[in-house]
Amino acid sequence: MALDALAPDRAVSLDRSRCARHRCGANACSACIDACPEEALSWGEGGLALESGACTGCLACFAVCPTAALAAPGPSLLQVLAALAEHEMPVLGCSGRPGSEAHARLPCLGALAHSEAMVLCALVFKDGLHIDMTACNTCPNGHIAAKVEAAFDLMRELVPSPAIKLIRDPEALGFQPPALSRRQLF
Repeated sequence: MALDALAPDRAVSLDRSRCARHRCGANACSACIDACPEEALSWGEGGLALESGACTGCLACFAVCPTAALAAPGPSLLQVLAALAEHEMPVLGCSGRPGSEAHARLPCLGALAHSEAMVLCALVFKDGLHIDMTACNTCPNGHIAAKVEAAFDLMRELVPSPAIKLIRDPEALGFQPPALSRRQLF
């Protein structure tokens, strides 16, 4: 248990009761299996199975699951977005780059690799959101960046003039530390 605190689980968690294919034998959904670059998900006699040792936590499966049968470790996407909403120009980062400046973090930006997640961000953050992708080039899960960019491009077709920016250059990040309220001073 102490070891778990030192090395947190990067794997997604699986709730078979929410899996469309698991609930309905006639359903042939394989979106999560097809999306996983590590082949950590498979379908067997017991249903959908996750090999957590093979999962790198890129969240490609999480982003495409239509029934939320897969969950990312840590706070939910909605909790992260709520935390970001408290900032004038929020910066969203990833847990893979803990030393970077961000107002909130996802385990991996792969959670945004679906146009619906990007549309949600665009509608919530009408005044702007910077998504820090500066570490994607050196990250083991860097392959997910192309999917995040594709979701971003599709979102731009659906939402007129979104204020979201995918930031690749650290100089363009524009992080502003949160201001202290009067209550926080005392």
